[in-house]
Amino acid sequence: MITACISLAHHDSSLCILNNEKIKLFIQEERITRVKRSSVLSDKYLQYLKKQKIDQLILVNFFDQKVVDNFILKLKKQKIKVDNIIIDCVNHHLFHAASAFYLSGFKKAIALVIDGWGALFENNFYETTSIFEVSYNNKFINIFKNLTYDPNRHTSYDTNQAKDYDLKITHRLDVGVMYGTVSKHLGFDRLDGGKTMGLSGYGKPSKTIPDILYKNEANMNLFKNDRTLDVINLNKKDLAYAMQKALEKIFIENIKYIKSKTNIKNIVFSGGCALNVLGNSEILKCYKDINLFIDPVPTDSGQSIGGAYYYYYKNSFKPRQTKLNNIFLGPEYDIEKEIKYESSR
Repeated sequence: MITACISLAHHDSSLCILNNEKIKLFIQEERITRVKRSSVLSDKYLQYLKKQKIDQLILVNFFDQKVVDNFILKLKKQKIKVDNIIIDCVNHHLFHAASAFYLSGFKKAIALVIDGWGALFENNFYETTSIFEVSYNNKFINIFKNLTYDPNRHTSYDTNQAKDYDLKITHRLDVGVMYGTVSKHLGFDRLDGGKTMGLSGYGKPSKTIPDILYKNEANMNLFKNDRTLDVINLNKKDLAYAMQKALEKIFIENIKYIKSKTNIKNIVFSGGCALNVLGNSEILKCYKDINLFIDPVPTDSGQSIGGAYYYYYKNSFKPRQTKLNNIFLGPEYDIEKEIKYESSR
């Protein structure tokens, strides 16, 4: 079974092709366009799709029907055969969880997803943190969701709707938005959290920095709902340090919650915040009894991996357990051959 998935999130578009459960190709659009975090649905994707008959093509994060229609028209013009086209624009966090789980090698795990800026849930509410119990072949059980909203523009979510999972509704920013807001305040891009994490190593605790958290949530006297900070002239290094320590505390609180809900020791972690290696290290330092797997592509570029695996395991008749042994795809590097070549020059 050949499964292809294209993700067209607002940034970091990508294509993944599976041959049964094995990744045959994974490429980020920025590698094709040479534009960082590109997400324009490059026509060059077609050259990868036309090389084989596609059993199922999954389109995730396609929020514009005209884009979908135009792309399907291009497939027909290029005579690219696709047996089944699936469009899924609602399971953003589930695809993060699927990417991490199906690459981990675990038969059963808890998937923690902490998104950088969150995914639109419904009615202008954003899903920012999600927790799933996941097992083979294709079983995803919701345990927890955090939804945020802007009280200046929207009313609160209808909490009377019956849910079979824990649901938190808040106007307070989640950690990914907090980290992006601080990054922007420091002069970086909102998605350049890695720079803030690096800068934090040069900072120190300072009484001049307002509290980042209030009761383990965003201090909304510091953060504004328009995703800016209500302060000026703060020491940048110390602000980065304070934000990093707040993130680590929130990471630990999420693991505490998971341990309070289940005895499963396998935890997979995805979403933009999973890129924070200092936070991940803090988890390992505090909880030596868990088996922690970090999604190797936890950003939105990994959505095509998660979407491909989710629908492969959903529709496959003979699924086999997968595990990513390394993150290097493509031709193998033969060091002995290279040594001989260099010595002959």
